[in-house]
Amino acid sequence: MFGTNSACILYGAMLVSLLLWSCFSVRLLWQLKRFQHEEWHARAAWLFFGYCILEFLRIMDSAFTDSETGIIYSIWGVVPWWLRNYSWALRDIIMYRGICIYLEHAVVWTHSCLGGSVPRKLIWMLKVSCYFGNGVFIVSVTKFMAENDQFWTPCVAMGQVPPNIAVAIVCYYLYRKLQNVPDCEESRHAIIVNMALLVAAFSVVCVFTPWAVPRMQDLWTRQLSVHPGIPSGSSILFSTAPSFFGAGDRQLDLSLELVEFTVGWCGFLGLNCRSLCAPVAGEPVVYSSEEVGQLVARNAKKLS
Repeated sequence: MFGTNSACILYGAMLVSLLLWSCFSVRLLWQLKRFQHEEWHARAAWLFFGYCILEFLRIMDSAFTDSETGIIYSIWGVVPWWLRNYSWALRDIIMYRGICIYLEHAVVWTHSCLGGSVPRKLIWMLKVSCYFGNGVFIVSVTKFMAENDQFWTPCVAMGQVPPNIAVAIVCYYLYRKLQNVPDCEESRHAIIVNMALLVAAFSVVCVFTPWAVPRMQDLWTRQLSVHPGIPSGSSILFSTAPSFFGAGDRQLDLSLELVEFTVGWCGFLGLNCRSLCAPVAGEPVVYSSEEVGQLVARNAKKLS
């Protein structure tokens, strides 16, 4: 656990990182108008731009849980709960959508290159798991605000475990497929993104599970308030979390925000490590996933 000074340092790092991500997303959208790219890359770029906007609404008054009381304190105490939590939920919808778009692209182009049939059940398993995580998030966070009950906080965290397990499964499947495709820029990029997604998925599963399960067991039989000035069972939808400035030195749990920080950087690296080339006369500006796989296979035959 960490004190308020550590929380302020993390808050500063989050704001600086978000500024870098935002500048990159604007630059990437500008580049897409002038360079060759894949369909998934354009869709993911727009989603990342939306991710940055919603992440700003989420972290401009970041909140951290007091490890002793379970009460949540924010930096400034000015952003209402509904704005922070629903921005977070929408941000996660965008994030999971971007992950699904990329992984479907990677599965399709590798199978197009190798000549195999695309495992659609694997893709649907991933999408359904992500829909499940989004649904749990929205329902739990609404109950959290409507009832001012700490129990729903670990429920939100546990809802994110199944989609991240699904992401890890698809990434492992892709890891094995990528060993059989020719060495090229597309395969090297896929390896980097695969590793970034695995790091993000494992950080969620390995942190959220041990963090959430004991809390759910402890809070199941008792109802503890999230907001110290509002009784349990009352709505805090339009209230704000109290600022920890002036509340004395608090031992704050930074684990959830550290995971979110890691996830954001993994998304940034996944998009940033892709090089863009100026279009050549007679070549398309935008490539589909199938076209990428066929192009990799043709280039490998020319070199052999």
